[in-house]
Amino acid sequence: MKSLGVLLWARTSSIEACLRECLSVHPRLQLLWSRSGSVCSDSESAYPPPQPIRVIPLARNPMVEAYLRQELNALPNLSLTFIGKQESHPDAVVIDGKLLTPSERRVLQACAEYDRLAEAAGALCLTEATIKKHLCHIYTKLGRHSLHRALLCATEWGLIVAPQ
Repeated sequence: MKSLGVLLWARTSSIEACLRECLSVHPRLQLLWSRSGSVCSDSESAYPPPQPIRVIPLARNPMVEAYLRQELNALPNLSLTFIGKQESHPDAVVIDGKLLTPSERRVLQACAEYDRLAEAAGALCLTEATIKKHLCHIYTKLGRHSLHRALLCATEWGLIVAPQ
C-alpha cells in the first residue's frame, strides 16, 4: 500500500506534538490535518504525554483500518483501542482521510448548517429517508448515537467545517 493520508486529533497539545513527531517520520502515513489548538490550558500542555498514549484508529474500509492499526502498532508508546462506550475519552484519534464518503460529508455538513433534516434534505435535493440512511452510516463510523454528538465529533476531528 502506498502512503495513507490521516487526520489527527489529540486531547492535549503535548500528545499532539508527540504523535505529530511520530507520524512525520513515518514513511507510509501522511499527516493531512491536525488540530492546531487544544482544549487544555498552557500549564497542562507542559506535562509530558501519558505513557502509553491511547489512540483510536478509524477508517472506512476494514482492510485500511487493519493497515492503519499495523502501522500505528509499530510506533513506540502507543496503545491502540477500539471505539466504543468503554473508550469515550481517548488521548488521540488517528483517522483515515477517507473515513466518510463525499456524500456523507455533504450530508453531515448540511445537517450542521440547517436546523431540521427536511431543510438539509431540500438543500441537497435528497429525500429525508436518504439523509437518515447516510446518518446511520455516519453514526456507525464515528461511534456516536445521535446527530448532535456526531456533529460535535466531526467538527472537533476536522471532518467537517463548523458553520458560522
